[in-house]
Amino acid sequence: MSETQPLRVLILEDQPADAELVVQAMEGGGLTATFDVAATEGAMERHLQGEEYDVVLADYSLQGWSGMAAFHALRRRGLGTPFILVTGTIGEERAVECLREGITDCVFKRNLAFLPMAVNRAVRERRLRDQGRASEERVRLLSLAVEQGPASVFITDGKGRIEYVNRRFTEITGYTPGEALGRTPRILRSGKAPPGTFAHMWRTIRAGGVWQDEVLNRRRNGELYWDALMVSPVRDASGVIAHYLAIHEDVTDRRAAARELRERDERFRQIANNIREVFFVVDRDFAKTFYVNPAYEAVWGRTVESVYRDTASFMEGVVPGDRELVQESIGRVHAGVDPVEVEFQVERPDGGRSWVLAHSVPIRGADGEVERICGVVLDITERKEAEERLRLSEARFRQICEASFDGIMVSADGVVTEVNPGFEQIFRCPAQEAVGRSVSDFIGHEPTRLREARDDGGTGGRQEIQGRAADGREMILEATTRAQRVDGRTSHITALRDVTEIRALEQQFQFSQRMEAVGRLAGGVAHDFNNLLTVIRAYADLMRERVAEGSPLAAELEEIRKASDSASALTRKLLAFSRRQAVAPVVIDVSHVVRDAARM
Repeated sequence: MSETQPLRVLILEDQPADAELVVQAMEGGGLTATFDVAATEGAMERHLQGEEYDVVLADYSLQGWSGMAAFHALRRRGLGTPFILVTGTIGEERAVECLREGITDCVFKRNLAFLPMAVNRAVRERRLRDQGRASEERVRLLSLAVEQGPASVFITDGKGRIEYVNRRFTEITGYTPGEALGRTPRILRSGKAPPGTFAHMWRTIRAGGVWQDEVLNRRRNGELYWDALMVSPVRDASGVIAHYLAIHEDVTDRRAAARELRERDERFRQIANNIREVFFVVDRDFAKTFYVNPAYEAVWGRTVESVYRDTASFMEGVVPGDRELVQESIGRVHAGVDPVEVEFQVERPDGGRSWVLAHSVPIRGADGEVERICGVVLDITERKEAEERLRLSEARFRQICEASFDGIMVSADGVVTEVNPGFEQIFRCPAQEAVGRSVSDFIGHEPTRLREARDDGGTGGRQEIQGRAADGREMILEATTRAQRVDGRTSHITALRDVTEIRALEQQFQFSQRMEAVGRLAGGVAHDFNNLLTVIRAYADLMRERVAEGSPLAAELEEIRKASDSASALTRKLLAFSRRQAVAPVVIDVSHVVRDAARM
């Protein structure tokens, strides 16, 4: 209780007049107090349950019990409340015995004037005991905290000799209390501290200041470690520095982790500063930029400082037609959508434009809420230009295919997947009917070389194959095949040309050439043969003149002449054939020819 508060007094007295005398004596002695009176043990128990008293005043003899019984009841309850006997029935010897049993004091009723003094003394001693026990408890708790705490502690005297070390000191340094007490902290020095470090420490603490730093110390086993030291002076009651308190912590792992973190940050910055892609980290509202690499300046044509000053300024570089798209993507990643990609165009201050692909992801805190947003922006201008060139190339290729008279067929696994109008014209089959059918429905006999080219994914040379139109017409096709592999699947592009009429004309031409050769041969032979026939006819005429009429030889010579005339007529026909003269057909009597042949 506070010294300014009234005392709380419990009076154990079965005589109301005596209780009143006790109250008058207390008040007459200048004590401010509140009083409760209990005449029985049960009444005392009730008062003790609802109140805590500073002192108990009890008569020795009570009806049905005694003051000493009340004292022992209080002690069994664990109460150390000062207990004073106020009696007129016992002598001094019994009073001494009661004091030996533990009561605080004994005042005789004939000397109630001494009661206030006894109460004051008892209450003051109780307060001193309570304060002492509290101090002892605080010291005990402080000792436990220092001894069991995570920090290493040692205390030196004014000259720096170690007087106390805790358990953690031994764990960190390896020195037991027996090895450390009486020695100085020099046992920990490694000799690697910067010059003047400890001189500065002594100047600081002797001047009454607190010194702290991180130094490289040495354990008992010779191992080096980083020590975070804080040394402060401890003054005695007169204000003179009598001791020094040192608290130190092994920060080797922390420094290593910090060094690794710095090195990791430096590697990250070196990588981020040298990549061509824009890398950024902003808060969840795109209101503050934590980091953006120099690639931003190359893509946006604006300084990184402008983004640090105003994060939203990056939107000035987005072409107006794409800003709504970018804002929508920001809203999605702000809502926690992971990841978000968007393509848009950036216009630089010099008028140049670039296509970029932005990939953003939310960074969440321990509570799962989005705290920051990081992302990468890639310049895809070259890719977009390549895609446009490819699109135009494909469009031109398709136009060429559609305008070509040749048929083009794309197939995979022996099934038609695409055809052009030329194919439709050649095979008399619409594209919607051709797609999905087997290649063999259109190509009756695939040559070995073309089939091998299809099987091994190579390029088939130009070959002739048999084709079959939808109306059943057989065709001669000139074909070439090229294989292509897309997404792990091989397809074939086959170009087909209908050469049926060309081959027929070629055959006619070859026949004409052969006939022309025969004609030249016949013409050459006919001249020589006609010369021989002239000789035969002349000699036959001469012999006929020498043979008499009616002679059998005359008829035979006549047959020779007729045969020569027939041969001569044949040579004239050969000459006409060789000269490509028109032959005029005439009507003949076959019977004459037969009779002439029969005579021959």
